[in-house]
Amino acid sequence: MHFDRTQPALDATVHGLGVALESSTIAAPHILEVRLRPLFDPDLALTVQGRFDVYLARHAKRPEVEAFVHWLLAQAEAMPDPLAATARSARVGNRSARAH
Repeated sequence: MHFDRTQPALDATVHGLGVALESSTIAAPHILEVRLRPLFDPDLALTVQGRFDVYLARHAKRPEVEAFVHWLLAQAEAMPDPLAATARSARVGNRSARAH
């Protein structure tokens, strides 16, 4: 199951309900069609490569959760860029940000 909060945030912004802090790639269609505009010059944009995945603590030992976590860590290990070191430091035993 996957939940996407990005599109509702962009939709709310398009409808004048605030400002969205979202990926320029995902917001690009709205920007290109002039429904939204960036707050800052693109030179001030942050380059971010990451995600934050969470699960219920009580599900930590479920085989499918363990398999998925190990797969994600293997993908991070294979990453050639320096940000992979951050992912590697978040080993399976270091799960302080779990939902309860």
